[in-house]
Amino acid sequence: MLEILVTLKKKTARCLLAAVICVWTASCASGPAKDGPIPGASYFDRAIFSESKGRHLAAIEQYTRYLELNQNSPEYAAPALNNRGTLYWVIGRYDEALQDFDKAVDMQPDAALNYINRGNVYADMGDVERAIEDYNQAITLDPKNGLAYSNRGLAWSSLKRFDQAIPDLDKAIEFGHEGLYKSLMKRGVIRYGTKDYNGAVEDFSQVIEMHPGLIEAYYFRGLAHQQLNEAEKAQTDLQTAMDLQKALEKQ
Repeated sequence: MLEILVTLKKKTARCLLAAVICVWTASCASGPAKDGPIPGASYFDRAIFSESKGRHLAAIEQYTRYLELNQNSPEYAAPALNNRGTLYWVIGRYDEALQDFDKAVDMQPDAALNYINRGNVYADMGDVERAIEDYNQAITLDPKNGLAYSNRGLAWSSLKRFDQAIPDLDKAIEFGHEGLYKSLMKRGVIRYGTKDYNGAVEDFSQVIEMHPGLIEAYYFRGLAHQQLNEAEKAQTDLQTAMDLQKALEKQ
């Protein structure tokens, strides 16, 4: 069960870069798209483009050039540190990711996203307690931040403290966040693991409504139906999961 939850966490993590970029876009909406009042803005644009093409090292290099020009301007440097730190995290260079997120926290101590990002690195490094501390701080700063609740919920679950994980995931779903279906998926897996099979079916069904091609949702819902002695429903879901997997392998 723990391995499944960790896998879901890592899949969620890789989607956070888009959210970080959105924060940058919103904060600089009134500024120029290219070089102008923001020194080296074109480096930032190139970094985003490189990342969109999966060229992580090239993106990191562009962010580094941008940061060399803006290291003394927190409002410009912090978003780039978050983005570069996220890229370091994605490729497993955790020490460098932490350095970037530490700097971002120093520059913008009131920004919840900085703590969420740093907490994610700590979680992947196995330092779950420090991850929870960062998620706590993010929630203190932004009490309705669904992403912070979602990530803290998974951190609790990795410690098998499901009585704290479920309420956090409930709040994540209530408040909403980027990739909401992932919180539903996490809660469904925990409910399945704690033998709340009806609750698990409800969560996986919502996930399937949002993403009808998600193999894991059909698979786990099928297992939950099995536990509820709903053989026909279980067979249908498990067959769908197999069909989707075969289609994926053919691509």
